[in-house]
Amino acid sequence: MRYNIHSIFLTISVVLFSLGGQAQSCDSIVLNNQTAINNFIKNYGNCTTVRDLTITNSDNDITQLDSLYTIERITGTLLFTNQIQGREINIGAFKGLKYLNNISSYYPLRFTGQFLALDTINELGIDNTFYTYPNIKHIGNSLSISDVSGTHITEEDTPVFTTGENFALSISNVDTTTLKVLSNRIMTAHLKRLRVGSGIIKRIDLSYLPILDSLETLTLDSYENSDLRQISTIRKLKVLEINNDGGGNDYGQGLIHIRELDRLWLSDGKPLRPFAYRDYKKILPNLEALNKQLFVVWTDSLFNLDFLDNVRPPLASTPPDPTNFYSNDLIVLIENRFLNYCKSLFMCKAIKQYPDRIHIDKNYASRCTLEDIAKYCETVSTDDKHIKSLTISPNPTYGIVQLSATETPVHIRIYNIQGTIVKTLYNCTAQIDIADLPSGLYVFDIAYNGRTEKHKIVKMD
Repeated sequence: MRYNIHSIFLTISVVLFSLGGQAQSCDSIVLNNQTAINNFIKNYGNCTTVRDLTITNSDNDITQLDSLYTIERITGTLLFTNQIQGREINIGAFKGLKYLNNISSYYPLRFTGQFLALDTINELGIDNTFYTYPNIKHIGNSLSISDVSGTHITEEDTPVFTTGENFALSISNVDTTTLKVLSNRIMTAHLKRLRVGSGIIKRIDLSYLPILDSLETLTLDSYENSDLRQISTIRKLKVLEINNDGGGNDYGQGLIHIRELDRLWLSDGKPLRPFAYRDYKKILPNLEALNKQLFVVWTDSLFNLDFLDNVRPPLASTPPDPTNFYSNDLIVLIENRFLNYCKSLFMCKAIKQYPDRIHIDKNYASRCTLEDIAKYCETVSTDDKHIKSLTISPNPTYGIVQLSATETPVHIRIYNIQGTIVKTLYNCTAQIDIADLPSGLYVFDIAYNGRTEKHKIVKMD
């Protein structure tokens, strides 16, 4: 059961798309009391499809929903509101309901009965098991599972279902068996968004959820002492959110395949132990670019921005995001108690491009201010043309090539003439061995110091 607060339509309107006794598609319907429910068939008997159905117990007299058995599809929300908290609702009355977008309530409700005919739902939230939804065959958009009573889902009691291609999973306080069952149901290619934690902090082991390869958004929220090493398999991540890391978490190799992110969001949300420190470089060891936004707020574990060394800041061409409170800001650093050092090439490049799209405020260590950073940036160059380019020799080569003019390790992706990546090398310093590649022309895509270069190399036998 998922509890969301939705605005209520108090206007009842019925739009008929067919005549006579044939099935009809209806707009939003609000049932205020038991009498309205009893008269449903009389007033809306042909409405087999309803957009939104709101049951609001205005007279506090609703005891049963049996007259709603004719409804087959609810394309919007089945919303319960103005109910007595904890009241039981027998949803078995929806005997004909086959399709539901989502179900919501103002207050926690205890459901009795089952949606026996329901086989498709777009947004599903359950507290422990699939008991209420025993015959689900497809979950379109999202599944949220939170274990609050200690009763877990099992392989035997969980229906076999498919999911939509852009699927979101939220897991909170679940056990390893639950993760195994979900891994057997959700296709790796379909899982694009994952939220771990949220609410009560409890250990979780992602090694039992080996379907993370295609994730595009990862949110880690309220978690501690967890095994997160499985994140090293993620290859397509665009958004990373880290909120309320309680400590003791094992990130393993971190997000080793992630070179670019669209958005990075960091927030502790509450004071950590005094002077707690988190090494974000271990979580993002190979990050080279942030394309759209950096958001760091209320993060007690951040003392400086060293983890952004050699990372390219958000692009000036990024349009404002109307879904974000700081819609025009590309870099937001606010109320980070111990953030004392913001001087970095990352910030200098950003200030040079868009000083009016950087929001820095109330970082209590006081040295992290826009003015302080700007003064520092006057002493350094952010112009790439003043940075000496790499040289690679010999070219052609029989297998060994030498790097020069770099004091930091470089990351290299090697493409063949067809544009296929044939080799990836990390943390190279002086020498590269490509003796195992067949003869031909290759393109070396080299990333270092927050910039990239391409070099054509001929391999000979």
